[in-house]
Amino acid sequence: PYSIPSREEILGILRTASEPQTVASVAKALSVKDAELEGLSRRLAAMERDGQIKPDRKGRLQLANSSSFIEGRVSAHRDGYGFLVPDDGEDIFLPEREMQKVLHGDRVQVRVTGLDRRGRPEGTIVEVTQRANTHVIGRLVNENGVWLVAPEDKRISHDILLVGSPGKARAGQVVCVEPTEQPSRYAQPIGKIAEVLGDIDDPGMEIEIAVR
Repeated sequence: PYSIPSREEILGILRTASEPQTVASVAKALSVKDAELEGLSRRLAAMERDGQIKPDRKGRLQLANSSSFIEGRVSAHRDGYGFLVPDDGEDIFLPEREMQKVLHGDRVQVRVTGLDRRGRPEGTIVEVTQRANTHVIGRLVNENGVWLVAPEDKRISHDILLVGSPGKARAGQVVCVEPTEQPSRYAQPIGKIAEVLGDIDDPGMEIEIAVR
């Protein structure tokens, strides 16, 4: 199965290009095969709908004016929703569907789309500019033969799917996992075990988790 280039990869091409691009030139730069062009076109249409890119008068692709976007850090709530905490200005509410794309602490750009039920500004994430979690501490869990790491930090609502076998680690142990694929709207994060820290009831383990 092939994978369509991510929004971040497409934005990277448009950022570094000296002139507006066509679908064909973006496809060539990202080695997209002919069979994948339809998927790429759909993703570009979604990016245009979300205000990330804007065609010029000839229909060529270019970045939208990013001055309308607000940048800041994601603050997640354990119930699934979250907020953008901007570098200045008031917090922007992020509903659960937007929080599925990110982890607590990520830096993102957000477009305000309206007000939530309480009258607070509500936004949609248009770009992740910096991923915050290079390592996550959690408990190793086996669910129906699938290995997962359940983060100890409850603000990280995603379980991390383990790639490959857990090696010497056992279910219930505390591990440090390195995300290799970040979450998206339709997929949970994937990672590999970087270190086995021990069992949850080992002396000092709770202190070790807190310190990290």
